Amino acid sequence: MARIGILGGTFNPPHLAHIRLGEDFAKRLNFDKILILPNYLPPHKDDDCLADAYDRLNMCRLAIKDNPLFEVCDIEIKRKGKSYSYDTLKELTKLNPDDEFFFIIGSDMLFSFDKWYRYKDVLKMCRICAATREDEFSPEQLKKKAEELTDEPDRIIISKMDAVELSSTQVREKLSRNEDVSSLLNKDVLGYILQRGLYVGREND
Repeated sequence: MARIGILGGTFNPPHLAHIRLGEDFAKRLNFDKILILPNYLPPHKDDDCLADAYDRLNMCRLAIKDNPLFEVCDIEIKRKGKSYSYDTLKELTKLNPDDEFFFIIGSDMLFSFDKWYRYKDVLKMCRICAATREDEFSPEQLKKKAEELTDEPDRIIISKMDAVELSSTQVREKLSRNEDVSSLLNKDVLGYILQRGLYVGREND
């Protein structure tokens, strides 16, 4: 039985904080592998600045190509349409029935987790790993929310992480202003962005 972390999102673009978050959880929870899982279309937000799905998939592959802990999973890209975690986990558990899955999210997403499609079934197929920073939510707030979502306390793992003040939106904004982002992105990802002209001259919300 393998312990598999899942790091999903738009990865628009994938940046170094994504990798750091996965590595931190892998150390704490002894993951054997982390799946980077780019959405085809995110179900909960509209993003006019969303790069093509295959560009984002290629960038994810470049971001982890020298890190054996990570593997890119293209299930949602191949499926197309809205990307629901329930559908993805159903497919992953069918393909890997003996593995244990851990879905990594930010603590802010825990407070909207009950809006996820079939969230109770999602909790049956995986454990949720919520990353929180000291300046975000109190342990009491998170514990209370976890208790509202499930009566099985081991299904939601809350772990305090060092603050990482970086988002894909910030990276896109810097790129649109031709600012240096070499410290924020894998060099091959940055090269791909520049070669393809991604995020240049586009408005960022």
